[in-house]
Amino acid sequence: LLGGRYMDEQYKQLEDTKINSKNIIKTKRWKYKFSKKEIIFREKKTKQILTDLLKIFAKHNINYFIDGSSFLALMRKQKLSEFTDVDISIVDSNYKNLVKDLKPLRRKYKIFFHYYKKNHFLFKKGNLLQIAILSKNNEKKYEPAGIEIYTEFLYKKNYYRIVPINVINRVPQKFRDKAVKINYDNLKLRITNFKNSYAKLSYGPQWKNK
Repeated sequence: LLGGRYMDEQYKQLEDTKINSKNIIKTKRWKYKFSKKEIIFREKKTKQILTDLLKIFAKHNINYFIDGSSFLALMRKQKLSEFTDVDISIVDSNYKNLVKDLKPLRRKYKIFFHYYKKNHFLFKKGNLLQIAILSKNNEKKYEPAGIEIYTEFLYKKNYYRIVPINVINRVPQKFRDKAVKINYDNLKLRITNFKNSYAKLSYGPQWKNK
């Protein structure tokens, strides 16, 4: 099941793996594109949330990576707010300090904590699954800016995480062993050191095409 503005690229990538096209389903999700006015508003809110979040990451030395379509946006030098939300992966099992320091920020943002409800061969019941952070604004006028943080766990040289709905993502360990910081409008954001090969792995050889 594919969704997202770049699902056409993902579709071609899956076809290259010789998966039967009958088993690949495209959704109509994310066909909507934000207006310039919406992007300006969402960009401001996105950077506000990131600024607060990066302070907490630095305080607790949390090992994080900008991931998914947000990683692709950075590689293409696009604005993060052009996409629905900012994707972040964290590879630390000790996330309690992060949760503790985020809770007071509920006065500024909508923050939701999601935990595993049952044991899985990779994950334990009660472990943190996802944190969703949304801007507080008039939702009739603007879609909230959002950040989604996922925890990843190492198993046999791969990092795994579950994303809705019960889809398991696997990332080879080398893409989480080293990181580099890139400048994004005066924010220093961490991405994998092997950025080109990760972009190709995630979005295919034509990942540079917008």
